[in-house]
Amino acid sequence: MYMQNFKVVPIVFLFVLLSNYTLSQSIDVYGGVPYYFMQLDKYGEHKDVTNNANFMVGVSVNKYINTFKIELGVAYGTKNYTFHYRDVASAITEEKMQLSYYIIPIIIHKKLFTDSKNTVSLSLGSAFLKPFGYSKETMFKDGSKQDARDMPVNYKIGNTARFGMKYSRSLIGSKLIVFSGLYGDYKFNMDYSERGSSLYHHDLTDDRFSLGLNFGIEWIFTKTPLTYYDAN
Repeated sequence: MYMQNFKVVPIVFLFVLLSNYTLSQSIDVYGGVPYYFMQLDKYGEHKDVTNNANFMVGVSVNKYINTFKIELGVAYGTKNYTFHYRDVASAITEEKMQLSYYIIPIIIHKKLFTDSKNTVSLSLGSAFLKPFGYSKETMFKDGSKQDARDMPVNYKIGNTARFGMKYSRSLIGSKLIVFSGLYGDYKFNMDYSERGSSLYHHDLTDDRFSLGLNFGIEWIFTKTPLTYYDAN
């Protein structure tokens, strides 16, 4: 019941973001690709872990204050990875894990450079993480498979510190902007409870570092000239 109720939160949060025109001056829509750094030494010499294909999509509203841009958003992301078993005595060949995230980033961008079209900025902030939908597909040496969906894990809200760089380019009268960003996250507050809280907790990776690459488009709807994109 708790997880069902929590799934409503991003929808409500998104509605607040899109309706809050009095505080925001633009809207971002973006997608991206995260890469998670797994701590291989956690799993022993006969077990490796690798990233699978992952993605993230999100929307945010922005407030400009001189050469600063404050971003508040909501996003959905995946964390898919595979455990590979190299122990000849093991009946398992690999386990494919699937995990989803609700993400709420709060980021401050500082303009470093701009001309008539291009802007480069430094990004600092934090993101709140809420995992859900933890599933596993196990492959055995005899060719059989076993699926386990929505396995019980004692999830909680985690936090990351974010550092990155962002490049933006104006398209149509400085009202439509395309951008790309490269960022790194350090998870200083883990998003599940300590070992022993769940029967399946040993399958969750203890990663703290991740990198991400985002691409998106920004619509500026304020009529006030923005110093952030002013080359003077």
